[in-house]
Amino acid sequence: MEALERYAENTRAADTAYREWEAIRELEQLGEDMHELVVNTVRDELAVAEIEGLADRSRLQDLHRMLDEAREAGLLATRFADEPADRRSGDSGRV
Repeated sequence: MEALERYAENTRAADTAYREWEAIRELEQLGEDMHELVVNTVRDELAVAEIEGLADRSRLQDLHRMLDEAREAGLLATRFADEPADRRSGDSGRV
């Protein structure tokens, strides 16, 4: 009878150890999944930041282009205003 009780106790202990081992394996897998989730999240956040940076640079380039065009238009208008009226019309006054 004692041997049977020891066997039952050892079986319960082995079953408990096996369940704990399975729980540890599940936690390890969950840890790997969480690690992958964190890595993907960080990668996504970095990608968003890079895309936003590119968009900002694009808008900045558009602004620079518009300012350059406005400056050139202003220079042309100034030159045009400084020319005598007969030169602007293409008439040099010659007969």
